[in-house]
Amino acid sequence: MVLSGQQFAEIVSYLRTKSAAAPAGSDKRRTSRMELKSRIVITPIRDGAACPQASVLTRDISLEGVGLLTAVPLTKGQQFIALLPKSDRVTIFVLCEVMFCGVVADGMFTLGCRFTKVIPTEAALKIQSSNDAAIARIRESVLK
Repeated sequence: MVLSGQQFAEIVSYLRTKSAAAPAGSDKRRTSRMELKSRIVITPIRDGAACPQASVLTRDISLEGVGLLTAVPLTKGQQFIALLPKSDRVTIFVLCEVMFCGVVADGMFTLGCRFTKVIPTEAALKIQSSNDAAIARIRESVLK
């Protein structure tokens, strides 16, 4: 489990205040997903380097992952950093891996993503910076 129960509860609580959440559905996954529609920001990772940030919509979230709706096409196995807000001032940076990508309409994709690990804030900010040396160093220690 990547997120602690406390971190998960804080993220869900905050995102619910920013959206109109629907009741949770049932499925056959190891952990229950909660339907939750809210906007978050992701930083795609390509070839170990951070790409420009993108706003995406959450569809659902669980302790192990998140479902997203996005205009950014990501491929199965691709990593990205999800900026998951716990409050107006506190954000958790979570490295995620795309497990599924489907097309729902022209230019709209649905992603099923697995949380890989929580990244310390300092490391996440360095990954997102344009400093190539910092990106290479952090990539070696965090992304693989």
